[in-house]
Amino acid sequence: MDSKFGQWEFSNMQACNLPQPVATAFGKAIEGLIGVKYVPVLYVASQLVSGHNYCIICQTTAVTNPPMKGCKVVTVYADLEGNAHITNIHDVLH
Repeated sequence: MDSKFGQWEFSNMQACNLPQPVATAFGKAIEGLIGVKYVPVLYVASQLVSGHNYCIICQTTAVTNPPMKGCKVVTVYADLEGNAHITNIHDVLH
């Protein structure tokens, strides 16, 4: 990959193993998303609410030509009925 002046060059991050309830919620939340692949690399935190919020750092790859890599913080909410959705996505680096 050619480096461009001022552009972040992302390392080869390894996927992490999420705890089972987090993995289930994450899978449900990203199901059907198109255009960007999300790979969890760090499980950061959880928050007990009326369900759970999970904070996960993901390596992203946009399906562009050429593919564009990134790193994002993804917040997932899992309700008490087993449903899950993304509540926030933001860049780690700008």
